[in-house]
Amino acid sequence: GDGSDEDGCINQFRCRTSGERLVLEKQCNGVVNCVDFSDECGEECNNTPRRIISSPHLRNSAWIIGVGSTVINALVLLKSGAKLARMREFSVVFRDNFLIM
Repeated sequence: GDGSDEDGCINQFRCRTSGERLVLEKQCNGVVNCVDFSDECGEECNNTPRRIISSPHLRNSAWIIGVGSTVINALVLLKSGAKLARMREFSVVFRDNFLIM
């Protein structure tokens, strides 16, 4: 039926947003079962340290790749901005000449 008979059960966990009921073993087990992550990110899981990437080598690699990507993206943005500043004069001349045609 409506699941109201399950409200007092102590062996179940309820997802925050969806209200879905899960067996208690699925809470804080490292596997996301609720769409809002409430089974893994709730206050109940604070005593259970979990890492998305458990290997220190992979964690360091992810940081290096992330920082490198950020630096490269910043350089590309700066270069593109400089190009656009130079092209602005060209585009005004092109637009004015194109309108004349």
